Amino acid sequence: MMANAPTPLPWADVMLWDRWEEVDGLLERALALDESQRAAFLDTECKDDPTLREQLESLLAAADDGLGDRLSGRLLRAALDGASPGGPALPPPASDLLGVSVGPYRLERVVGVGGMGAVYLAERADGAFEREVAVKVLHGTQGAMVDLTERFKVERQILASLVHPGIAQLLDGGVMEDGRPYLVMEYVDGAPIDVYCSDGRLDLDARVRLIVAVAKAVEFAHRHMVVHRDLKPNNVLVATDGRVKLLDFGIAKLLDPADEMPSGQITQAGFRFATPGYAAPEQLLGERVSTQTDVYSLSAVLYELLCGEVPYARRPSDSVLERVVEGFEPTAPSAVVASKAHQGVDDPPAGADRSIEKRLAGDLDAILLRGLRARPEERYESVAAFREDLERYLSGRPVRAREGALLYRARKFARRNLLSVIAAGGMFFLITGSAVGLALQRSAVVAERNRAEQAALLAEQEAETAERVTDFLVELFQGSDPLALQGDTVTVRGLLDRGAARVSEELAGQPAVQARLLGVLGQVYVTLGSYEEGIRLLKQAVATRVDSLEADPGVPSAHLALANAHRVAREFREAREAFRQAINSATPLAQDSVLARSHMGLGDVFAMTEELDSAEVAYGTAARLNEQWGAPEEERWDAMTRWAGLLRRRGDLDGAESLYRQVVESHRTRTDGSAQDLSVA
Repeated sequence: MMANAPTPLPWADVMLWDRWEEVDGLLERALALDESQRAAFLDTECKDDPTLREQLESLLAAADDGLGDRLSGRLLRAALDGASPGGPALPPPASDLLGVSVGPYRLERVVGVGGMGAVYLAERADGAFEREVAVKVLHGTQGAMVDLTERFKVERQILASLVHPGIAQLLDGGVMEDGRPYLVMEYVDGAPIDVYCSDGRLDLDARVRLIVAVAKAVEFAHRHMVVHRDLKPNNVLVATDGRVKLLDFGIAKLLDPADEMPSGQITQAGFRFATPGYAAPEQLLGERVSTQTDVYSLSAVLYELLCGEVPYARRPSDSVLERVVEGFEPTAPSAVVASKAHQGVDDPPAGADRSIEKRLAGDLDAILLRGLRARPEERYESVAAFREDLERYLSGRPVRAREGALLYRARKFARRNLLSVIAAGGMFFLITGSAVGLALQRSAVVAERNRAEQAALLAEQEAETAERVTDFLVELFQGSDPLALQGDTVTVRGLLDRGAARVSEELAGQPAVQARLLGVLGQVYVTLGSYEEGIRLLKQAVATRVDSLEADPGVPSAHLALANAHRVAREFREAREAFRQAINSATPLAQDSVLARSHMGLGDVFAMTEELDSAEVAYGTAARLNEQWGAPEEERWDAMTRWAGLLRRRGDLDGAESLYRQVVESHRTRTDGSAQDLSVA
């Protein structure tokens, strides 16, 4: 069963083709408002232009029919390109695909329509087994299909790398007969997070705990160098058992400044591909996104869950960008709740009772207003920091958001009233400047001293562990003296067996030393080809570090050693899982080498199993991490050479040549480069 021919856009005949940018901006602002506020907005903005008003009313009506995400930002331009006179039109409604078979699945009903495509509940049609899945099928104008298809391919690669309980899992994917790609994902029987909270009349703390769970899934994506960029209630489902699932990485972008698509494609800076009301200012301004973009959007979602409206909804006559430029904060959540309580609005938890206002005023006000700051550098430095402050609130501990709130507000006031502040405060700063400077200097010295003391303590512990490991190995070899063994043959395997037994028996009370020795002996077993015994010891090393050592920085390296052992043993499924464990447990700044080598090892596994798309992503990530964190040149050359070899294997000779040339040029700048090294590249 095939879909019918595309139907024309209902507003194409009246489109103001020469004013699309003006229409785009007004539409984006109107979509951010409640429906009840839009008429007044149009009265203000279109009072002398009835044609413009007619255009916007038509577009808003189309948005109410489910096209809202597709008619905002640059998506409007893509729609205009496809719907202009003589151009192709939109595909048929999502319901026209019901009953169609997509791969082995049959589409049963529409469960959602988003900016990239429609999502269907589907069942296996081949009878192999019974399972309900969610199938996402690309839609859009034919004029924009090429760009959207490229974005869909990116989404497929991203989802394949994100395996986490809080992220909807990718199960399959392919291309339909008419050329539209599709994804098959796990079906989540649940409701959008705002609907779940409203229907269940969840209290304030329960709503905060849900966002904490969402934040953990977002953190996981960030550790994989992926920003979601479209966090909103419809992209967070809550299952009937209370588990959250993060959906739709359709506009996600790898966190790599060099990872831009060719000019004209839709991941570049300046493409406002996000949802008004939840998009960070840098997205609306077309600037580069970062993990702090997701901090803003996650804060906006929590703001709505607690207040019943998105940030800035109380100033309908101004655009979000105007408010940002002028330096205004959103209305504090406690003030929104107080207003609703005064008006008698029953909007749990806001309207439950006036005590909610008091609970918001203070910690939660401070947390949300910090997360919603206009400048990314003034928000929380990461989603993890945002989550940790929410957990401090839940446990009754002081939150960090309040530490600098007064200074932040003073700075914002000064920006808006610069001349008055200079005139009134000049003498004060002359008198107190020295004292403030000394206090700040002392604070910096104390912080630096604390960091130095912590680093010294870690170094001392590491040195002590290394000394004990050395003593154990020396004693092991001395105990293998042929004279002492009275003529018995000493073999490497016998030495290893004896050492492994002693490590397990004698060092149970010294987990740091035991874990290090288990790792060393396990890797030696693997080198000798005794994979089973080596992997057994390496698993023990991981378990010892995870179970017995709190916040052990050696956990990522232990996972990496185990992953490499599985890879050498050609146990690819286990290797893939262990490499991902190494990546997930590594802190990007503190474990840069482990993170890069884990991505490179994962790329090797994907290459060996003919998963070339995933291999290319992994090798590219490893190469960029090595460059970003200043890895030794040999490691950078190794990653780039493997990446280039994969590109050559896939037929991308230009891409391979470019990488090979970079390696060769890097060799030539070294005084100790050798001809043999150059021949490898």
